[in-house]
Amino acid sequence: MTNIIRKDLGNTISGIGNKDLKRLLSTTAIVAGVMAVTSPALADHSWVLNQVDGNFTTDTSVDDITAITQTSNRAIGEGNLDIAAHHTVNINQTQGSNSLFIARDIESDPTNILGNLNANGRVMIIDVNGIFYGENSVVEVGGLIATTSDIDNTALMNDDVFEFSG
Repeated sequence: MTNIIRKDLGNTISGIGNKDLKRLLSTTAIVAGVMAVTSPALADHSWVLNQVDGNFTTDTSVDDITAITQTSNRAIGEGNLDIAAHHTVNINQTQGSNSLFIARDIESDPTNILGNLNANGRVMIIDVNGIFYGENSVVEVGGLIATTSDIDNTALMNDDVFEFSG
């Protein structure tokens, strides 16, 4: 196998002995494996959020789909709001189209919505670091507020007029 690799790579690895080549290849495989495990883009599910207020459940039993069922009129979840290109987040708001699901990103980088976000009610996305929508992203919701400002959780749960800060 070493000879085939050397032949394919030509002069790129000339002068590397078999022992050094094996070490290089095994180190490369380890680094690639670590990158695959830790890469957020390769995570199994999007929007697995910590429940802050209100009531909702999260189902991730289907690959690349996160199904959130919100049973209260308003609910707040916090976590990483990225949606990978091949992922879908479905929010079923059982109280109807006037329900509000608030999702706050608590990561230190901007939210990247590259996949699909669906909801039968209203959705508020809060990320003080920014929110980016990919070219092929699809957002189908009853109403959307996406903001880089923040708002108090108590106001989100109790008020109909939102005053953002920041």
